Amino acid sequence: ALHQKYQDWPGWAARGILDAVCPMTYSPDERVFREQLLRARELLGARPLWAGVGAYRLTLDAVLGRIAAARAAGASGILVFSHESLQGSDLKRLRLEALGDLPGSPRARAAGGPVSPR
Repeated sequence: ALHQKYQDWPGWAARGILDAVCPMTYSPDERVFREQLLRARELLGARPLWAGVGAYRLTLDAVLGRIAAARAAGASGILVFSHESLQGSDLKRLRLEALGDLPGSPRARAAGGPVSPR
């Protein structure tokens, strides 16, 4: 977005006009995915980073791997794009394995975690 679409998101974030940045890190290459996230984290500092995962280009295991990598890179959110490429059982596994510790989830409730407001 910065170099091809001329969107100065690092400058916008520095000026406080963005609530979060969600880079479209859709590469099927895990190394490129990680490098893009780490570069975005470097440019953003402590500002919120939400990782965009292109599920339509990946297997479910690769999607789960990208989510783990995004969390390790300091992403405070995850967006899974084009998740319609995943089957029902894949979506259930995604919810349980990657998102199951979020507030209000069955796993968080069972562990005595917070319940998100509805």
